[in-house]
Amino acid sequence: MQIQSQLSAIFNHAVRYYDLSSNPVKKAGPIGIVRANEVNYWTKEEYLKFIECMKENNKYYYVLEILYWCGLRTGEVLALTESDFDFVHHTVSITKSFQIINGAEVITKPKTINGIRTVIVPVSLCKQLKEYVGQLNDGERLFPYARQRLYKELKKGNSNIGSKRYTFA
Repeated sequence: MQIQSQLSAIFNHAVRYYDLSSNPVKKAGPIGIVRANEVNYWTKEEYLKFIECMKENNKYYYVLEILYWCGLRTGEVLALTESDFDFVHHTVSITKSFQIINGAEVITKPKTINGIRTVIVPVSLCKQLKEYVGQLNDGERLFPYARQRLYKELKKGNSNIGSKRYTFA
């Protein structure tokens, strides 16, 4: 926005003192301002209907549960390891994110310092996750899945319950 205002000031000067017919920056309109479409979030009832349908597919069930109940971003969930969980205090520490960069799977730090945080995990989900984590090897990602495959499962589950809403970032 600052660049646009500086550029506009330059063209205003040209309009006043150098016979430029009009300021092209004003004609172009604001830069970078896009009105986001309204996001339709699930109600709790819609989510419960959705997750019931997804229970058959245990592979993605826990990912979807964490996304919904903890409000994490997809990349944050896909980067989780056992050491991120505190099963005594029912929390998960968010310190990293999973991304694909130039075709390679990469674990990165969150984009901002505020992205590093501790999130409360519902007690019932924490108990389920503790059991699930106990079946895995130490240090490995809990959910070694591709983001696109996860989105495909989400879309499939949505169509199964007749919903067009979504919740996850």
